This record gives sequence, structure tokens and C-alpha cells, in this order.
Amino acid sequence: MSFLVYIPYVSCYIVIKIKKEKEYLMNVVLKKISKMDREELDMLVDFINARRSALVQEAVTSFKVGDVVEFDTGKRAGIIQGTIIKKKIKNIVVKPFGPRPGNWNVTASLLTKVAA
Repeated sequence: MSFLVYIPYVSCYIVIKIKKEKEYLMNVVLKKISKMDREELDMLVDFINARRSALVQEAVTSFKVGDVVEFDTGKRAGIIQGTIIKKKIKNIVVKPFGPRPGNWNVTASLLTKVAA
């Protein structure tokens, strides 16, 4: 468990240090990947796909039918708020507020809960 504590002037240093540590770790991982053979790469891809599926499942289970959520459609329609009416395996069906017709089938990771 981690806590975010604001300390003037020091917090900037901590954020930069964390970013540098992540960059270092990513470089180490990329170097290791570049030395893998085909079998090891296939195992890595399987692991990554399994992890992505787990993250999607976690996102879906964090919502329940009736929650008020919002998501950004980008240029298409902007930010849309609505109510969850159905949960699927990877997506969530959202009924938008207001005059917008139809329902939206949205990837759970794109949704944000709105304070009621």
C-alpha cells in the first residue's frame, strides 16, 4: 500500500526519482526481452495477455448496475455521463443521461465513477 503525501519542494524530487526508477526497470526489461528466444517470447506474450484479461476483469467488477459513470468519446460526442444498465464480460452498457438516443457499449477501463 502506498500513500501520497505532499511535502513542498521534496515531492517533485520523489516523483522524478520514481520516474527514473521506472525508466531504469523498463530498460532492463527491454534488454532481457531482446535476448529471448521464440519460446520465451511466446510465454511472455501469454503472460501479458493473461494480465490484461485480469485487469479488464478487475475493472468490470469495480462497477455495479445502477452506478453513475462517465467516459470520454473524444471528438465524437465529448464526455458522456450515464447509468450502468448491464455488465458484460469485458464491456459495460451505459444508458446516457439527457436526449442522447441509444446505449453505449464501453470498455470498463474507460469508465470513471461519478460522485452521486
